[in-house]
Amino acid sequence: TTLSMTRNSSPASRLSRRGNNRPVTIRRAYFQDKKSIKHICRELRVSRNTVRKVIRSGATEMTYERTVQPQPKIGPWKGKLDEMLAANARKP
Repeated sequence: TTLSMTRNSSPASRLSRRGNNRPVTIRRAYFQDKKSIKHICRELRVSRNTVRKVIRSGATEMTYERTVQPQPKIGPWKGKLDEMLAANARKP
């Protein structure tokens, strides 16, 4: 497949839009293309800390999983709101 290139996009930035290729793109830019960390950050629009982490870890994939799903701010009133909506639905 061929990817179309827009005026201001580079091949690396097009690849970085796919979340699963970002570490591979960072490692390739640093080790093969000999680009500086600062240049990679500008090109891929990621933080220097992210680039450093990928380079040091040797990771080829980045995943993030939450251990606990945070409750929304409306959480404490959810029961009361459900009761009010049910009462409103019963009205003629």
